[in-house]
Amino acid sequence: MTNLGIDDVDFENRRFWRCFFRAEWGSAYDEETDMSAEELMDEQCPLSEDERNWWRAFTGYSRDIFTSSDGYVPNPSTFQAELDGGRIFKIEFYPGDTVYYIDGQEIGCTGPHDRKINPIPYHEAEKWLGRANGEAMFFLLLPMVRLEPKDAAQAQQTVASLLTNIFDPDICADLAKCMAGSLK
Repeated sequence: MTNLGIDDVDFENRRFWRCFFRAEWGSAYDEETDMSAEELMDEQCPLSEDERNWWRAFTGYSRDIFTSSDGYVPNPSTFQAELDGGRIFKIEFYPGDTVYYIDGQEIGCTGPHDRKINPIPYHEAEKWLGRANGEAMFFLLLPMVRLEPKDAAQAQQTVASLLTNIFDPDICADLAKCMAGSLK
């Protein structure tokens, strides 16, 4: 499969990011508006057939993948980068799950069966902002972030602002609200 590093996922790679956000944040939900991030994206910025096909190939999707292996492939596409202190952050992308690791230890996953998230404090991810490719790294860490209520409003503003690198500005505030709500 494909092995990505931080230079492969800059915001010029919109196809990756649009698919990543659907995979990682589709179930994020805003109770106030009774709308999920998936509904927002479907309504305001649906994926093209080219984007869908690319993500299927990237994750190893096949028609029988869920019956034959519960959505997992033997050699998944990965992202890998070094964190502060020399720790290695890795993401494995499967058709039915996304699994996150630090130094080879699973820290969480975002699949539908056993969703495990929130091991990284928000401020650990926020430290990446302003660094070279730091905004991309922030977004890659974000699905594993634990957001304290005192940080929620600022985090939501930060995320909304950064989302304009990927999505039409009209959707960013609502999408950020769904995302922040799922990190509590």
